[in-house]
This record gives sequence, C-alpha cells and structure tokens, in this order.
Amino acid sequence: MTEEECSEVYRQLADMLRKAGVGWIVEHVDGEIHLGKPEAKELVKSRRRASGTGSEYALIDARDKTSTKVFQQTVAYTQQERLRMLISGIRNTVISAIDIEERTLASLGDGNQLRYLRFAPEDDAAGEYTLEASDIDTLVPSKDALSSLLDLLEREI
Repeated sequence: MTEEECSEVYRQLADMLRKAGVGWIVEHVDGEIHLGKPEAKELVKSRRRASGTGSEYALIDARDKTSTKVFQQTVAYTQQERLRMLISGIRNTVISAIDIEERTLASLGDGNQLRYLRFAPEDDAAGEYTLEASDIDTLVPSKDALSSLLDLLEREI
C-alpha cells in the first residue's frame, strides 16, 4: 500500500470507530502518533573544529573523535506504521475484550456453562455490568470476522 492509501484507510477506520462509539481508541493511537517514534542518535565530539562550521560537533573521521554521546529524539511515523498502530489498537481493545469475557465465563463456571456474571459496585447500582453468555456467543463470530479482516489488511500494508 502506498502512503496515500494507508492514510485513506486510516481515516476510514477512524471514522468507523468513532461512529461505533469507540473513538477513544483513535484518540489514544493519535496521541501515541503525536509523540513520535523514539530513535537513538549519536553525537560525536571532534578533537578539532569541523572546517567551515565553527563547531566541534560534526560528521568526522572516526580517528578524530574524542567522545560519543547517544541521545533520544523522535521522528514521525510513516503512514504504514500509523495504520499498523490503529490495527493493533483495535486488536488490543475490541478483540481482546471479547476474548477476556469469553474466558472469564468459562473459567468461573468450573466445567458448567455460566449463563451470566454480574459485576456491581457495593454503593451504586448505576455502575452495574452484566456479562451474559448469550451476548458473547453472538459476538464471537463477529470478533473472528473482524480479526480475519485485520489480518488481511495487515498483509496488504
């Protein structure tokens, strides 16, 4: 995929996620992208000033160097890297959440199929959440289809 195609696919995926009510995934990925990709750089100090620069820091012959320092800088992500980050964000939230719910019901059932599991705070019923096996059963095929589509998309990048 070209940079332009990756940018367009990123935009379309981001729009879909926002419309589905999970725009926070995009916001998180955009925040990581904004920080940039860390990259180590070497700065070499020369015994003599580099000609014409008036600086003792420059690209120099290895035998002229007196010390080397490594520092971190950030560089922009490519469009392909940005798209891979968004795909990873989708996997780590949407797909993993369904896997966790499925495994939670299976492990707490001690061999018996639990129909539901209710989470409720002690002081407020408004924060109650019920995890139902029937909901998970309907989500698993969608999760599998989404995972396959993301795999296909990653191969195309």
